[in-house]
Amino acid sequence: GAVAAVRALHAVAPGNPALFAANGIATLHHSRFARVDRRLLDREVEAQIGKSRQDGPLILVGTQTLEQSLDIDADVLICDLAPMDVLLQRIGRLHRHDRNQRPAGFEQPRAIILVPDTFDASLSAIARGFSGPHGLGGFVYPDLRTIAAARRAIAAGAQWNIPAMNRALVEDTTHPHALEVLAEELAKADPRWTKAQNSAEGKMISLAQSSQNVVLDWNQSVSDFKVAEDKIGPRLGQGDIEIELASVPRGPFGTAIERLVIPAFLLNGETADLLPANVVQNADGFSFRLGKTMFLYDRYGLSCR
Repeated sequence: GAVAAVRALHAVAPGNPALFAANGIATLHHSRFARVDRRLLDREVEAQIGKSRQDGPLILVGTQTLEQSLDIDADVLICDLAPMDVLLQRIGRLHRHDRNQRPAGFEQPRAIILVPDTFDASLSAIARGFSGPHGLGGFVYPDLRTIAAARRAIAAGAQWNIPAMNRALVEDTTHPHALEVLAEELAKADPRWTKAQNSAEGKMISLAQSSQNVVLDWNQSVSDFKVAEDKIGPRLGQGDIEIELASVPRGPFGTAIERLVIPAFLLNGETADLLPANVVQNADGFSFRLGKTMFLYDRYGLSCR
């Protein structure tokens, strides 16, 4: 994903000043950075591509974290296909502020959306009871119908008037009735779409029912708001753990890293009671072991070996 893309850029254009950097270190923006470094990256993003940005080229690679409370003013957007409401959130970072002059060829806001040729891989996975690849029909975007609806809307009109068309675009691609009609139409050519629709609706019912088991009693006082967080947890944070690094190593941007959140998908079954060991400082960041898994924290964020 984003890490692979920015690594490729760094390989073909090492040291290019157009690549986004923090404290002189070429990097990207995503969720697998320590909190202290995320704050640093947030500041750098807004300084370099925000309202008061300087003229000149800049290539910024990131994930959905760029959509969250960051004031970005981009000339062109290249992103993966997503549900329409998510796409509009991203498109809102295009030409966000008035400028006297835009680069030649980018006088009008333009979004390039990368779409799959087919949804065959996702449909096959859902038919077998698995999640679709790349989050399409999977953990990130569980309702494949919303992805298909967004793809159809993109193909139907290459030029949109935003925000005047926002409501119509969202309703046409996310309303339950619109999705039901779309799935029925698609199922005529490929019956697997019926399974995809049943799977999406089943997940929604399951989530609604399970939410009843974690409802907080507002009549009881809560002194620690972490109680609510532990009981419910964020959608993309279930099973994550936070570790403390006793030796306080330095991160890739020179900041001291005391704590790190390890995403559940990187844990490989390790439990929260493990303590990090073999913390080794290096020029690019540091590495450490958690149980049987070796982790690396560098300018690309946290990864495991």
